[in-house]
Amino acid sequence: MWRGNHNKYMYNQSTVSRWGEGETRHMYHQHYSHAKCPTDYGRGGREFEYLSVKRGRLVKKPLPQVQYVSRGSKPTWLFKSWHTPLSSPTMWEREVQYAEHVPEHLGAKRPLAVVAPRTMHRYLFLMHMEKITITISPFLFGYGHTLQKAVMDFYRRAISARAPFPKDKVFLFYAIDHITPRIEVTWLNGKTYVPPLLEGTSSHDLIQMVMEEAWLAADRMGAEGRVLNPLAIDDYKWEQLIVFKKVRDKEAAKGGGKKK
Repeated sequence: MWRGNHNKYMYNQSTVSRWGEGETRHMYHQHYSHAKCPTDYGRGGREFEYLSVKRGRLVKKPLPQVQYVSRGSKPTWLFKSWHTPLSSPTMWEREVQYAEHVPEHLGAKRPLAVVAPRTMHRYLFLMHMEKITITISPFLFGYGHTLQKAVMDFYRRAISARAPFPKDKVFLFYAIDHITPRIEVTWLNGKTYVPPLLEGTSSHDLIQMVMEEAWLAADRMGAEGRVLNPLAIDDYKWEQLIVFKKVRDKEAAKGGGKKK
């Protein structure tokens, strides 16, 4: 059986358990606090009771219903398929779409996605952005890992050769006033996002924040009905490189002609 060849620990009240089972019903967890009925916890792990017999009257609970939706509203069903790549935003939308869930004050025509892909972003790439503006005061100077250094590292990583981000979309401005460095990302629909610069933030955190917000902005723009180009992350730098080489070859040919 699933317990092994013993009947030890039968009368222990607490068992070895993960979140969502056993004695964790007395603790707070962000997911299980709202996603699981507190009376639905039993013994955890390998001690799970597949058949639990109790004395008393059977308590019949009503089936859960969708909240905050008018009684007779009919949802539209978004059919998903595993042939759709998981990177496409369609796979992350909600399957059952109620009219009450559409945020019309944002101009959206469908409900926004409630889950987003959890990706660790090492590099920036042009994800439905118009430009990134970085403002820095060169007269503000400190030693060590300051916010200034984090933002400058963010700029360096944005224009680095490995990052598939076009250099003509990153702008670095110098401010005469002693201001905290500021990063402003402009999306294709003109809305802006300023990542919060908290103390202890690194350039990697800034890249992560910007790219996560880029996914959410793409979801918002897609809900508005804007047709977004599919992301070609790999090819952009190659095209840039080819253009650069063509220009360089032309200049070299011109220079050779002048020398003759």
